[in-house]
Amino acid sequence: IRSKFNQKGLKMTFVTLDDRSGRMELRLYDEHLEQLSQPLTTKSVLIVKGTLTWDDFNGGMRIRPLELQHLEAVREASAKSLILTNHANFEITKAQKLIQLIKDYQSDNGKPIYFKYHTEYANVMLELGNSSHLQITDDLLEKLSSQFHELSIKVQY
Repeated sequence: IRSKFNQKGLKMTFVTLDDRSGRMELRLYDEHLEQLSQPLTTKSVLIVKGTLTWDDFNGGMRIRPLELQHLEAVREASAKSLILTNHANFEITKAQKLIQLIKDYQSDNGKPIYFKYHTEYANVMLELGNSSHLQITDDLLEKLSSQFHELSIKVQY
């Protein structure tokens, strides 16, 4: 992320988009940044809707942004639930840590959480109660994936 002022005195912010298949620079003005629910950082994951055009100045393609959102804002608006699937033995101490993590992210307007448990003898899917509805944030998903390797995590849209 870098910023500079153009000849008209307008602040331009340049963001390099990288989806691991290629990179493209995005030029944003203040009206674009005002669409975001949180400040833009190097760790931001964005969803950009716009038009793809040829840029004669740079000799390549560029995106003219029409709509800009943080992934977390889109997830908050569109996610239906969080599904945790267990693929290995789950010890009681891990279950207690998971319960505490769920309590830390509980929200009255959160999303339901489902727990799928698979063993060689049985398969079960449990919907945790209304008191366990969660705010599905980047921070929560990071903690789940780093602390609970035996779980697969799926946000249902």
